[in-house]
Amino acid sequence: GGGSFCVLANDNVGKLGTIPLVSGHKGKVLDINFSPFNDNLVASVSEDGNGRVWSIPDGGLTEHLVNPTQTLIGHKRKVGSCKFHPTAENVLLTTSTDYTVKVWDIEKGEASLTVSGHSDIIQSCNWNYDGSLLVTTSKDKKVRVVDPRQNSVTSEAAGHPGVKGSRALWLGEKGTIFNVGFSRSSDRCYAILDPRKLDTPVVKQNIDTSSGILMPFYDNDTCLLFLAGKGDGNIRYYEMDDDKPFIHYVSDYKSSTPQLGMTMRPKTSCDIGACEVVSMVKACKN
Repeated sequence: GGGSFCVLANDNVGKLGTIPLVSGHKGKVLDINFSPFNDNLVASVSEDGNGRVWSIPDGGLTEHLVNPTQTLIGHKRKVGSCKFHPTAENVLLTTSTDYTVKVWDIEKGEASLTVSGHSDIIQSCNWNYDGSLLVTTSKDKKVRVVDPRQNSVTSEAAGHPGVKGSRALWLGEKGTIFNVGFSRSSDRCYAILDPRKLDTPVVKQNIDTSSGILMPFYDNDTCLLFLAGKGDGNIRYYEMDDDKPFIHYVSDYKSSTPQLGMTMRPKTSCDIGACEVVSMVKACKN
């Protein structure tokens, strides 16, 4: 009766029939992340308080997978997110409702670092381009920059004031932070932050009055930013720039089918013959 997730081939889209599942967690699976160094390695975290690392065989699963390659035990409460390090192999970040961030050596199955300093539930966590810093957003409406090597929060500032969820990511090699959330009047909004002056947004702008939490995705190669809202059908594209006004609206992908979730696929899944620069997966209800 635990949580599960499925691993599909890149070309396996559309309605899914009966498929083999990865089903070793005792609680709901809250986040999954593929290793950037090994296409067959995927990490998952769950309400059961543990992280697990799974090896997916070449050609995909033919039966349910219940035995993980590694189990990461250390958090005291449910684990909400996981993210592999972008430049160091076998390094995984996890965040938990015990208000800690842990950095794991998945080969040994041990937490190399535990960073405290959060006073409420961590809603999102993201490595910067070279993996030297982290940015987190929290239910206490603050944005924090964490230096894992110093094992501490190096700076923090007030984020968006709305009560709903906030997310933040690094804008690749630009080194700035893109933060989405809600205003006091529950408008969806975004801000671009300089990590050296977190408390003074470079840009702050309202988007619309919809209620779905925004999911930001950034492509460093094209400097394109994608904003998808939970429950929305459309996806907004922006181009990020080094000079004012720093962000330019490009276009919308419009659809009448609302998305429950989105993720960016690796560049290897792009059809360069058809001039694809970014490929994304949209999870829908039916």
